[in-house]
Amino acid sequence: KRTLAVLWPLFTVKSNLPMNAQVHIETPTLNVRLDAIVKGKGELQQLYCPGTIDHSHQLTFKLDKSNSLANPYVPLNYSLVNHQKFFKKSEKQDIDEILSVLSKFSESKWPYFGDELDNIDWVVEDQPLTHVQVRYQNACLHSCSLLVELIP
Repeated sequence: KRTLAVLWPLFTVKSNLPMNAQVHIETPTLNVRLDAIVKGKGELQQLYCPGTIDHSHQLTFKLDKSNSLANPYVPLNYSLVNHQKFFKKSEKQDIDEILSVLSKFSESKWPYFGDELDNIDWVVEDQPLTHVQVRYQNACLHSCSLLVELIP
């Protein structure tokens, strides 16, 4: 019998914005404040938030060069997803099939432009108050990492 163990970060983030964005992470119950850069153009990356799945986090995104962060904050915690669906295992587990899915899942394409614009540097000027849309889902079919997807 074969056993497959896969380690996932608690949270991942994927930004479909054309440029990098700064994210300010607050975990009020732990009194922790962190800043990180979220890469744009569909790149998937780990989002480090301290604590466990029981802790709630508040994400605030900064999209331009100004000193102010966009409001309101985006909540992040595992209570935002249906646990029965999110952690559901399929009845029949084929390790080779799972490995095939996992080997291809990070091959994400930015859905807005193809490779022809890869060498373009996006210039971001001061923006009016911009709200980022988010979607919460699994990072991939066989993951238990909560993915926050930024949508323009």
